[in-house]
Amino acid sequence: MVPAWLKLPVSENSDWTLFPFFLAALLALRVIPAVIRKLVPFEVEVQTTWRERRRQAKRFDSYQWQKLFWIALGLTMYTSLSAKPFAAAVTLTIICAAAGASGLMFWGLRVAQVERRRP
Repeated sequence: MVPAWLKLPVSENSDWTLFPFFLAALLALRVIPAVIRKLVPFEVEVQTTWRERRRQAKRFDSYQWQKLFWIALGLTMYTSLSAKPFAAAVTLTIICAAAGASGLMFWGLRVAQVERRRP
């Protein structure tokens, strides 16, 4: 994420433009697959499987938190190996790690709670 942002001419103006870039990238990860699903004809079985997975993901939104957590791990590796980490990258890393870990913990507890209720 950070290396791609650093290639943009906007990154020279302000380190804090990293945050809108990051949010735009997350949005693109949701919008682009949706557009592809609409434009490209896929088999009915594939569409049914995807529809079921999206329905389940909305019910148990752990996938989005997992994605954020793994992004945080990648950012952690980048910032720790960087010769000169900058404040915006470190801040984004901390926010992603905290949100991802909290979300994973919350959904893990939720799944455990649902499992205990099952007969």
